[in-house]
Amino acid sequence: MAKAPSVVSPINPKIKSSESIAIVNGVAIRRDDYDRWIVLRARDFCVANGLDLQKRSEKLDQYIWSTRDVALTDMIRRELIRQECEKKPIVVSNKVLVATQRRFMKRIRRPKESFEEYVKELPEDQGEELRKQVFCDARDEVFLKNWATNDIEHVSAVEVSNRISFVQKYNKEIEELNADSKRRAAAAKAEILAGASFCQVATNRADIFIDQAELWDIAEIGEFEPEEDIFKFLTTAKQGDISDPLDFDDGIGLVGVLLKEKEEQDDGTGSELFTLVRCMFNGYDPIEESDDFETVRRSLLEDRVKAAREALVTELFKSAKIEFPFGKKLFAKKKAKGANKPKKKQPAKKKKKSGRLPSPGKAKPVPDKAKPVPDQDKPVEKAKPGPGKGGAPSTSNVQATGV
Repeated sequence: MAKAPSVVSPINPKIKSSESIAIVNGVAIRRDDYDRWIVLRARDFCVANGLDLQKRSEKLDQYIWSTRDVALTDMIRRELIRQECEKKPIVVSNKVLVATQRRFMKRIRRPKESFEEYVKELPEDQGEELRKQVFCDARDEVFLKNWATNDIEHVSAVEVSNRISFVQKYNKEIEELNADSKRRAAAAKAEILAGASFCQVATNRADIFIDQAELWDIAEIGEFEPEEDIFKFLTTAKQGDISDPLDFDDGIGLVGVLLKEKEEQDDGTGSELFTLVRCMFNGYDPIEESDDFETVRRSLLEDRVKAAREALVTELFKSAKIEFPFGKKLFAKKKAKGANKPKKKQPAKKKKKSGRLPSPGKAKPVPDKAKPVPDQDKPVEKAKPGPGKGGAPSTSNVQATGV
C-alpha cells in the first residue's frame, strides 16, 4: 500500500486539526478536512506530473501553496452544493458515477486501470476520502445539469461550423495585420539606414512603447531563450547593428544595438552586455484552435459547462453565509526561497535591467504619442507569440541612434 505524499499544509501551524477554518451556513469545515483534501490533491498532482510521492519537491510545494485558496474554495463549493441537494435530493446513477471515475483515472494518466484498483493502493482513510470526493464530482455534475438554464450536454453542428468559420476568418485578419506591422517596421529600418535617427524614427512611427526608442534593455544574451528571435539576432550582432523585424511576446519590432561591451566579474570571468533600443509595432495572437469538427465540438461543450459552473458558484456564494474564524491568519507565512540556507558570497556584478518586460499588471502606460489601439470591431491586441521567422542578417556598423 502506498504511503501519503510528503506534503506541508499551508494552514497556520498554530491552528489545531479539530478547529474550524470556515463555516458555511452554520456547517464547519475543519482543518483536518482541509489537510486530507490537500493530500489527495498532492497525490493527483504527483501522479500526473511523474513526481516521487515520497520525496519533498519544490514543484509540489509551489503547487500546494499557489492553490491553497482554490482548495478551500472547492471545499466550500462542495458543501454549498451538498446543502442544496438536501433541499431537493439529487440521484447519482451508477452510469454517471462510473463515467466520473474514468475521467479521474484519465486525469492522473492511468486510464487503463480501474478506479477501485487505484483506491486499493491508498491508505484506507485516503481511499475513503477519494471515493467521497469523486462521488461529490458526480453529484455536482448532476446538480449542474438540473440547475443550468441552457443545454450543457449538446452542441449543434451549426455551432461547430460557425466556430470553425469564425476562427479561420479571424486568423486571416490577424495574419494581414501582422504582415502590415512587419512592412511598417521594414520601412522604419530603411529610413534609419538612410541616415535618420533611430530615436526619432521610433518616436514618429512606433505603435507602442515609444519610450523604448531611447532605452529598452541592458542585458546579456543568456537572459533570452534560444528560440526567441532576439536571441538569434544578438548571437551575431555588433555595436550599431539594427535587426530586421522581429517577433516578441509583446509585438513586432526592430532592435538597435546601442552599445556592446564586456562585463567582467571579480573572478576574471565575463560576458557580453548589450544596451538595446526598440521600435515596436502592434502584434496579434492568432487563435490556436483545431479545425477538426469533433475537437471543436468538445471544446465548445467544455466552455459551456465551465461557464455554467462559474455562474452556479457565483449564485451559491452570493446567497450563502460564509465565515472564516481565523481571517488573514488562516494560512502560514511563506518562507522566502532559501531563507534557511547560508548565503554564498557572489562575485560583484554591474546593475542591469531585466531581460523581461514587466507583466501587464505592472506595465507603464503607453505614452500619448503612441498610435491608438485598433477599432473595437477588429481583434483586440494581444501578445505576439515568438519565435517568428527569426532575425535576418543585420547591416553592420550602422549606429542605432543615427549619431
